[in-house]
Amino acid sequence: AVLGYLTDAKSGHISKLVNTIVRHLKGWVDQVQRVFVLSGNHDLIDTNYPYFRFLQHIEGITHIYTATECSMGKYRAIFLPHTRDPLEDWKDLDFKDKLVFGHVTVNDCISENLQKLTSSVEASIFNDAKMAFSGDIHLQQKCGCLEYIGSPFDTRFNAANVNHLPGRGVILNLETLETEDVP
Repeated sequence: AVLGYLTDAKSGHISKLVNTIVRHLKGWVDQVQRVFVLSGNHDLIDTNYPYFRFLQHIEGITHIYTATECSMGKYRAIFLPHTRDPLEDWKDLDFKDKLVFGHVTVNDCISENLQKLTSSVEASIFNDAKMAFSGDIHLQQKCGCLEYIGSPFDTRFNAANVNHLPGRGVILNLETLETEDVP
C-alpha cells in the first residue's frame, strides 16, 4: 500500500511526473498483483475530487479516498486515507485484529523538524489492531502500536539539507507479518 504522498503538491502535475508514477505503480502490480494507494493530505485539494482518483481505472490498483475495509490474504484490512475529521469518519470502525493502513497524524508523534505534534486522534485508537501503519508523518517512528513508515520519497526541508529524510517503503509479508524495508 502507498500511504499517501505520491507527490508533495496537491494538483497540476506535469505529464512526465504522472506517467512516471503510473509506470512505477504498474511495475509494483506486476510484482505483487494488487497495490492500494491512499489519498493523503498532499494528494488532493477537494476530498470529493482527489487528483489521483484516475488510478482506480488501472487494473491491479485500488485508489482509496474513503475509509475502506477488505480482505488481504487471511486478514481483514482497513485503509484510512486522509480525512479532516477522523474521529467522526471512523467512529463506527472496528480495528480489532485487523491490519490498519492509514494517513493520519496521532497525538504526540514527532514531525520531521523534531516538533511534537498534537492531534485529536490518540495512537491508542489502534491498540486492538493486528498491526497499524501510517504515512502522513515524514519521520519514521513508532507511536504506541502505530508505525510511521516515513515518506516514500527523499524529503528535504531546507536548502542546507538539514533534516534530510531518505525515501522509505515497507513490504509486509502477509504470511508471517514481518516487514522489510525498501529504500
